[in-house]
Amino acid sequence: MPSLFPAAESPHVIVVGGGLAGLACAAALADRRFRVTLLESRNRLGGRASSFLDATSGEWLDNCQHVSLGCCTNFTQFCGQV
Repeated sequence: MPSLFPAAESPHVIVVGGGLAGLACAAALADRRFRVTLLESRNRLGGRASSFLDATSGEWLDNCQHVSLGCCTNFTQFCGQV
């Protein structure tokens, strides 16, 4: 993707939230040579698309099935880009 700005003039953008939308936004801006700072309140990225350790069973459970199905082609394409 061609840059919209020379490197010395690249605007600085702050993206709030490291979920899928925030990650996609930050990646698209960085591809266009914006300087990007991504802020996330949790200690991991992914938002609701993540896994967690179930305290009762001791098993890792995925919380991303709704976007990782074959019908979600935008998500699959995004994963291939990053």
